Amino acid sequence: MERGQFWYNDFMLAFSILAVIGLIFVASMIDISSRDDDVDVLYDEAVSISSSLMSKGYNPGEWSQLDGRVGIVEGSKVNIENLQSFYSLTQGTNPEEEFISTVKPLLGVNNDFAFYFEDKMGSVVSEFSYDFGDGYFGHPSFSGISSLDADNVLFFIRFVYLDADSDGKGEIVKMVVAIWS
Repeated sequence: MERGQFWYNDFMLAFSILAVIGLIFVASMIDISSRDDDVDVLYDEAVSISSSLMSKGYNPGEWSQLDGRVGIVEGSKVNIENLQSFYSLTQGTNPEEEFISTVKPLLGVNNDFAFYFEDKMGSVVSEFSYDFGDGYFGHPSFSGISSLDADNVLFFIRFVYLDADSDGKGEIVKMVVAIWS
């Protein structure tokens, strides 16, 4: 082989490697941009859900009929009766279907979500004056962060005053809205 010559096989191998690297780069850029779009939608819905929950709420007795406006906070304090009305929306014979057909349309969202309250120690508040199970509200199968099997998960935090046992001695807690796709 003379100086300055190259083999055709070497050229094809180098070109093939460069083409594969280029395809991987393009595929990852497309995935990143579509994931960004998903996260933007999740963020918008998390803000919408938390804003609704932070409102006073209207006509909680008719929420199961898709009438009224969901809200559990009144005067910066969690209204336990409204929380009970919200919780009861997914406590029928088919909780998954009730979540899809009632809760999501009431809040105007398409993605699955749940919310819960965390005390100052980071523990989920589960002891209320009503029986709210494990203290998770929203999607019936949500039982904590470890129960999620999702591509994208977003947490949105608000602070509220919660008197969980209705003894008049509440505390400021985090209301954590988890939304996923």
